[in-house]
Amino acid sequence: MSTTKPAPKRPAKATRHGSPISRMTRSAALGLTVVIASASMVLSYVAITALAAMSGVPASIAWLVPVVLDGLTIAATVAVVALAEHERRDLVYPWSVLGAAAVASIAANMTHAALTYQGTAGAPRVVSLTVAAVPPVTLLLSTHLTVSLTRQARPAKPKTTNALTLAAIAPAAEQSTPIEANANLTPGLHAVEKPAKSVAAKVTAELYDEVLALSEGGASWSAVAEQTGVSRSQVGRIVRGEKARPAA
Repeated sequence: MSTTKPAPKRPAKATRHGSPISRMTRSAALGLTVVIASASMVLSYVAITALAAMSGVPASIAWLVPVVLDGLTIAATVAVVALAEHERRDLVYPWSVLGAAAVASIAANMTHAALTYQGTAGAPRVVSLTVAAVPPVTLLLSTHLTVSLTRQARPAKPKTTNALTLAAIAPAAEQSTPIEANANLTPGLHAVEKPAKSVAAKVTAELYDEVLALSEGGASWSAVAEQTGVSRSQVGRIVRGEKARPAA
């Protein structure tokens, strides 16, 4: 008699995160957003530094003002993206900081444009203010894109579950099935039934009978559990086990 050996299983191929084209496109987009964010930061830096000097901040430390202001915008943007999967209440503070920092940066750039506007170039004042608001807004948007692209480039972690199987948490007595009487058994030997009360070792015979009496009296499983101190699941197992027992 010939036996056939099962074909050896081939090792599963490791999945790659995205195709070469998508990775190349993501890298190109990431590079562009970094360039745009850097350019926007330089433009905003120059305007806010000049405004700080005009406001009386010493020229030697005036550069710290845009670092603090635009740096806070970037940090808040990173925090918002990092906490995107958390609960909504965890995002309230990062979004509040982001909004306040963005408004302050835009206001500073527009204030600098309004104070330095000469009106000799022929452009209306509103155009000058609009152009001044472009760098901080672009910095905000490009930073958000950069952080999002960086997160998407990471390989996804396999999801794991901590849920235990029913066999691991169910009591051993529940897994066993009662032995039913069989006519083909050897004479003199009788099937032994395991009473349903074995599903819970801590349930005494008196408590077992009390559970059955209350259940037969029409009380719900929850009510029986509340009166006897037995868990609702144990009450259900006792009642179902009693109903499954063959009639004497």
